[in-house]
Amino acid sequence: MKINLIDYKELLDFEKEIGYELIVNELPRNKDIDSPKFSARFNDLITKEGKFSKRETGYGNTVDEALDDYALKISGKTLMTHWGIDSSVELAIPYLKHTIKEQR
Repeated sequence: MKINLIDYKELLDFEKEIGYELIVNELPRNKDIDSPKFSARFNDLITKEGKFSKRETGYGNTVDEALDDYALKISGKTLMTHWGIDSSVELAIPYLKHTIKEQR
């Protein structure tokens, strides 16, 4: 039997490789709804899906959960620096995981 496993890359290693900064923000709390505490995304990049683009964001109750959610959302997609501009740079995204937990 042959088992083909996906080769995942660590999100924080990918950040260093491409030279764009991941931004994690603490979100304001809303007492009326159960909302996530943190959001994460690459600051100046958007995802491209066919003819459409969107700014993906990961959410979680911890920094690590937000980073893991973001890794899942952008895995296997294309990131772009600008939409519809000739100088846009496209980056093919490998399958990502966030496994290096931040020490705080």
